[in-house]
Amino acid sequence: MRTLEAIRLLDELPQACRLWVARPGEHVDPTVDALRGVLRTAAYECPKVAASLVEFSDSTQPAALARTLLHDGPPIECAWQGTGFSVLRLVPGAPETTVTSPPEALVRPDGSYLISGGLGGLGLLTAAWLVGKGAGRILLLGRSLPSAEARAKVEELRKAGADVEVIQGDIGVAGIAEKAVRKAMSARLPLRGVFHCAGQLHDATIARIERPILDTTWRGKAEGAWALHRATTGHELDHWVLFSSVASLLGSPGQAVHAAANAWLDGLAAWRRAQGLPATSVQWGAWSQVGAGQGMAERGVAMISPTEGVDALERILGAGYPLVAYSPIDLAQWTAPYPGAARSALFARQLGDRQGKDSGSSLPRALRESASDAERQVLLEDHITDCVREILGGTSLRITPRTSLVTLGLDSLNAVRLRVMLENSLGMSIDGGILWTKPTAAGLTDWIMHRMGYREEQPA
Repeated sequence: MRTLEAIRLLDELPQACRLWVARPGEHVDPTVDALRGVLRTAAYECPKVAASLVEFSDSTQPAALARTLLHDGPPIECAWQGTGFSVLRLVPGAPETTVTSPPEALVRPDGSYLISGGLGGLGLLTAAWLVGKGAGRILLLGRSLPSAEARAKVEELRKAGADVEVIQGDIGVAGIAEKAVRKAMSARLPLRGVFHCAGQLHDATIARIERPILDTTWRGKAEGAWALHRATTGHELDHWVLFSSVASLLGSPGQAVHAAANAWLDGLAAWRRAQGLPATSVQWGAWSQVGAGQGMAERGVAMISPTEGVDALERILGAGYPLVAYSPIDLAQWTAPYPGAARSALFARQLGDRQGKDSGSSLPRALRESASDAERQVLLEDHITDCVREILGGTSLRITPRTSLVTLGLDSLNAVRLRVMLENSLGMSIDGGILWTKPTAAGLTDWIMHRMGYREEQPA
């Protein structure tokens, strides 16, 4: 929350600036890893802050670290190890080597398997895969009572001969994980695998995140994973699998808390491996038909089909990858509305010369060459309206300069997109809260013209 508050404060400054998070690189700490999700999301929502991270060690030269902290450029995640300097880059394709050795048999008929979030779409899909592979016993842990659809799926698994038990409980609540582990082993089968699919998704921009949203998201994802770690200590497991999200890797506008919680999962997997314990964290993209990301298809995002996803899960576990992202996302398309994020050093290898370059908007020149403020007013109002239509998907609704953008459906995430579009086309900074105090094209135009110096009086 302190990092979010710092980003919000810096984002309100009229000039561009940089926020650095500095951490000692030799200490594995999932809590610090969670900040990566926040910083990567800030690149979309608050691009003028250039939120960055640097790791250092006791052998790092102070002068070298100081030069890094004075870096002027796009968001970057980097590390100093002695005199060696490295920058984090996104690399597509399967990892070249594995770090852990997978078991000879992925699924054992004499073993039991626990799935948190087991009554959700991804949990039930995982259960069906385990049943198909001959798992001896499966326990599905869900926060709520199973829906009619979930009950039908469970019955299908049982009719196929599977030993499936359902238990209700919030994995983030004390004692639930221990209870689930005991239940999973009640048939005297050793626990062989844990799949943590639980989690809640709350859309909220950085400007609007409050503590209750953070706590709710954190409990299911992070606290639930930690409870499973503690409850399974001492068990010889083949698999300890975390269903993370590609949001933790790429950042995701409107989902800073979701990205942070999943980045914490990634850090926990690294921490467990450092302790010699099994762990796999899969940063999934959006799935079709199941999962909380089904609505992403409406934004033109390529989806993972259930068949493809289950096949990927099996290949990931078979290869022994400890941390891997699986998503068919088109990065250029994903970052197109957010040039600040596209300039991030993380995406340099993928976007290359295309990264974050604006369209060379001629709008500022047209405003300068306009004959009067009345002409500038019309020019800006039309431009704002065009931006709103693009964001809302070409709505046929009539939009006048006095139409409230909120009544048209401009939510907090769309407001971020509008702000970024206006900043890019005008070459100026737009205050984050102004879209709510001036929620019409006419009101925004008045404010912009005052900020650009075309009007001396303060707009009402």
